[in-house]
Amino acid sequence: MILKSVWKPQGSSFNISSWTPRSVNPGSGTYEFSGVAAGGDRFILAYENMDSRIPNTVVNITGTPTRFTVNKYDMGIQGQYLARWPSFANNKFILAGYSDGGNSGAIYNTTNGTTWTIKAPEAFAIMDSISYKVVYGNGLYLGVGVNREPVNYTNVATSTDGLNFTGRYMDTESQAFIDVDFGLGRFVIVAGARDNTNRNRLITTTNGQVYTNTALPANTFCRWVKFGNDVFIALANTNFTPKNTQTSIIRTVNGSTFTRTVISKPYQCLLFHENSQTFIFIGNGISGYSKDGIEITEINDGPNFDVDDADILGNQILALNGNGSLATANITF
Repeated sequence: MILKSVWKPQGSSFNISSWTPRSVNPGSGTYEFSGVAAGGDRFILAYENMDSRIPNTVVNITGTPTRFTVNKYDMGIQGQYLARWPSFANNKFILAGYSDGGNSGAIYNTTNGTTWTIKAPEAFAIMDSISYKVVYGNGLYLGVGVNREPVNYTNVATSTDGLNFTGRYMDTESQAFIDVDFGLGRFVIVAGARDNTNRNRLITTTNGQVYTNTALPANTFCRWVKFGNDVFIALANTNFTPKNTQTSIIRTVNGSTFTRTVISKPYQCLLFHENSQTFIFIGNGISGYSKDGIEITEINDGPNFDVDDADILGNQILALNGNGSLATANITF
């Protein structure tokens, strides 16, 4: 079912304002950010030095990023590992680290951002299965990632402690399991194929072992899924590269049946603000918000770059581009 989006105010004082460029360069050289996660009193960013390739580091931004109190942690052990997208799940920051040019990696987690627990070496199969996102629900940490070698690799892995993961599910059709969230007693995963064929998927599980796979239309490459207000909302673009492409919004309660809303705005990122119970959409120079994922209020302001990742700490958004651009905005409601 394809719906037409409605753009109108929703009768609230909600606003996203003061998008401000930020700068973090913990050392010399050229840095690329792989992702950001927010939890507790801090943002954590993972990046790598593209000149020397070492060290790979996590930047700890404590408090609100207007202060930018930065602590740097070298994540290199037993060789150098390149940290991937960090996640915050069940009061833990979790990320995977790949060896540069090797065939193994490490898993890192921390509850305070300063003392890290490390499991190394870890096989690429597990690294790939948690490299994009980890969430927690029903007593399980469940991670999703990219399937680079379908014969051997899984797309999903689960853990009871956030450190020791077991590969659980493999889908050779959808090459990348991009995002996952938990709500209403179930995990909902969005997956897609870079060649943009009919291999885009919604996948759901309650226990990490039995999975239901639902096909999405072509030109619906989902990059984000968030749960809030008793519904899962997924943000999809026409293809793997979201820049300036048509956007679709997938709305589902059970992860199997869904409605699809096609919009003209090239949103690139989807968040859920817990304090106001509001979905937030972000793109290059634009942002928007919605309570239900159908009626979206547009704001003609946003970061001045294509958004690769973002998260919310309290009432502040931190968005980034992999090439090193950062920006923050304030949420009022």
